[in-house]
Parts: sequence; C-alpha cells; structure tokens
Amino acid sequence: MAEGLAVAKPQRGFWVIDISKDDLRHLTDARVLIETTVLGMSIQFGDLGWESGVLAAHHTLASLPARLPDGTLNGDWLEAHANFHSAILAGAPNLRLRALAESLRDVTEVYRCWSGGVEVLEPRDVAREHRLIMEATLARNINQATAELTLHIEKTTQQLLFRFSLLEQSDEIEK
Repeated sequence: MAEGLAVAKPQRGFWVIDISKDDLRHLTDARVLIETTVLGMSIQFGDLGWESGVLAAHHTLASLPARLPDGTLNGDWLEAHANFHSAILAGAPNLRLRALAESLRDVTEVYRCWSGGVEVLEPRDVAREHRLIMEATLARNINQATAELTLHIEKTTQQLLFRFSLLEQSDEIEK
C-alpha cells in the first residue's frame, strides 16, 4: 500500500484518506517543493541511461489516449503518466527524496481518480505540458524544467479545486 493513501484507526481498521481542499493545497505545496528539488538533482546527476528512460517514458505516455471512448480515464495512460513522472526523477541519487516524491504523487492520484480527471476549469493540453517538461529536462535546463513541472502540478490542482467547488454547489460532498 502506498504511503499516505490510507489511515489506520486503532481497533477499527484502515480507511482511504479523506480528501479536502486544504489537504490538496498542502499536498501541492509539498509536491512542488520536493519534486522540483529531485528533478534538479536528476538533471544534474542523470546519465545517458536516465535520458533514454525519460525519452522512452514520454514516448509511451504520448502514444496513449488519456481517456477511453466512453470518457473514463484510461488505466494504461495513468500507469504511463506515473512512469513518466518517475522517469524524470530517476536520475537523482537521493533515494529517500525520490521515494517521498513518489509517495506524494501517489496521493495526488487519489484526487485525480476521485475527480474522474474531468477538466472543467479550462481546456488543457496536458500532452504539451509533458513534452515541455521532457524537453527542458533533456536539455538539462533546471530552471525551465522545474518551472514547467511546477506549472503542470499547479494546473492539476486548480482543476481539482474547481471540481471541489462544483461538487460543493451540488451537495455531492460534505462541506
């Protein structure tokens, strides 16, 4: 079980985490701080094998549709998405920071799946966002790569917060 996806309650068992706007904001702040740090390390220390892994992971991600014909999230895309984000961080030698980044991103997937991945705030070109992250990463431009990753994470959060607002208005979730 991924760290942070479930909580244990003594004498009662395990529950999936509660989702909230505040938790999502805190999660986003932590992700930006940790993932951009790890990405910078990855760019600094990654070798040719790491570069090849980034390119291959991006190719797989770019080759898959995010949604199936019925509009649901594509499980293969979700896996490729996680693999791409892991690949860009894989060049960092600090395994604890990498594991922390992975854990934070896993928790974000709970929010993405809860929302259905519906993009209702504004249209996004997520494929372009990933391409820009990859290009800046492979160019070893730490400032650009971390800026693109930050923007990507924050856009996702904005979409999810908007989804929260819509659900609150329709009383689908507890206030």
